[in-house]
Amino acid sequence: MLLTELTQILFAQVATPAVAADDLEFSFWKIMFHGGAFAKIVMVTVLALGVFSVYLFFERFFFIKRLTSKTDSNFMDNIEDFIKEGKIESAADYCKRQNSPEGRILEKGNFPFGAPCF
Repeated sequence: MLLTELTQILFAQVATPAVAADDLEFSFWKIMFHGGAFAKIVMVTVLALGVFSVYLFFERFFFIKRLTSKTDSNFMDNIEDFIKEGKIESAADYCKRQNSPEGRILEKGNFPFGAPCF
């Protein structure tokens, strides 16, 4: 009996007051121009952060694209040729001149001791 009363209470359809559809709609522009001072501050902050996030996305995208396009396609082949010829200092200098992440890793990791890991 208690269970049936609880289910009736939980699943009973409550009459909702009729509200016009226009009153339920909240758009960015409606809040921006018809809201209070606090709403305007919040909306300007959201707009500024949105613009900043788009700027940050494109800045990082072009930065990463620029870094990947700088890498010499024959970089590892040239390093291998220098090492096979015994020119360790030339290989380290070549890595330093490339100024790429791969060159810095190879320079720091392999050449300080004069014995490459290849």
